[in-house]
Amino acid sequence: MSTDPKTLFQPTRRARTLLLARIVPDGACGLAAMEGQVQSITSREMILNYREGETGLPAFPLGLLVTLEVRSPSWKVGIEVEARIERRRDRGNSRRYILAFTRPEEVESDLAPALQVLFSQRAAYRVRPLATEPIAVHLSTPTGAAFKALVLNDISADGLSLRVGSEVEVKLAAFTRVTVAFTLDGQRLEFAASICERHLAPRGIHLGMYFLKDETPDFLARQETVMDFVVERQRQDLEGRVI
Repeated sequence: MSTDPKTLFQPTRRARTLLLARIVPDGACGLAAMEGQVQSITSREMILNYREGETGLPAFPLGLLVTLEVRSPSWKVGIEVEARIERRRDRGNSRRYILAFTRPEEVESDLAPALQVLFSQRAAYRVRPLATEPIAVHLSTPTGAAFKALVLNDISADGLSLRVGSEVEVKLAAFTRVTVAFTLDGQRLEFAASICERHLAPRGIHLGMYFLKDETPDFLARQETVMDFVVERQRQDLEGRVI
């Protein structure tokens, strides 16, 4: 079995706006917490880069045990992981820290799934509806705006994606938190959701979102209905009945 670290995050222009992290030392050491730009995350370590600004560059000593606060505008709460500062590299007006996770198993169980969802790399198997049985999704915003009969592109146990027109995207551009409702196997389901991905596609704009457990009543029961649908469609796919 390979022991090579698994890459969890590599920077892109869009990713830099979705993921933030800061080093939080123990209060007893007298050093202030500072937010840096995430360069990469593997199952073993995180690399943070700092550029000299009004407050100067941080001066965290090697070997310091710290808390890494990882957050995203798309998350309701951030994720904290413990790490130790192992290396520092200085180049010009920038400083880079390499931090090793002290509890890699917590990174795999907490941080890795959150990153998969954030960047639309859902860990759960996703399926498309049958072409002959399209599924309409109704979406509403916290301000009361409602959009009916949107086209479901795919769905998994932890989220879904929609295909919408530009006129819908214009009205949704200011929102990340929404409510989606749809019917599977005769059962009406409603989930609170967070839009985490938007991109242009040949036939419209795709919106990727994940379901919010803490904001959805009876979440596990509703998710189980989705899982039953996904398993059945997966079975059909494997049997080759769907082109």
